[in-house]
Amino acid sequence: MSISNSTSEEWSDENWIEVFENVVSLTAMPHENSNEIVVGGWELGQRRAELLSRRFWPGVDVVHPLCIFCWWPFKPAMSVDSKRFIRDIRWDLFKNISSSSSELRKLHAAVPDDLLRLDTEELFSRLQEKPAWEVIQLRQPID
Repeated sequence: MSISNSTSEEWSDENWIEVFENVVSLTAMPHENSNEIVVGGWELGQRRAELLSRRFWPGVDVVHPLCIFCWWPFKPAMSVDSKRFIRDIRWDLFKNISSSSSELRKLHAAVPDDLLRLDTEELFSRLQEKPAWEVIQLRQPID
């Protein structure tokens, strides 16, 4: 099935993953792996749906963490300092996610639930109004 000929209700997880990997590849730094990023975004998106006590919606829930970490380009701009801060920390949280359950636990431990519970408009507003390090407030990852 071609992605362009299907509706979102018909999309498989593989269709969503392909779209996310294509978009993320446009914003990832050369040392960042699109597949690892999407796996981490997918995991955080599933956690977001659980926190909101509803069904998982890939087109909403995966996009949310990708926006937080500046891998989703379709969002309002934020300050240069905020972008720099996020780019400096993000890959260490996402690398090796697909091959290591301990790395996945570190990602889940680092990203606060309150950040995942925000609706999209509130997330964008906060990221525009405050420095990213105040909005994101990552918890210390567990070792």
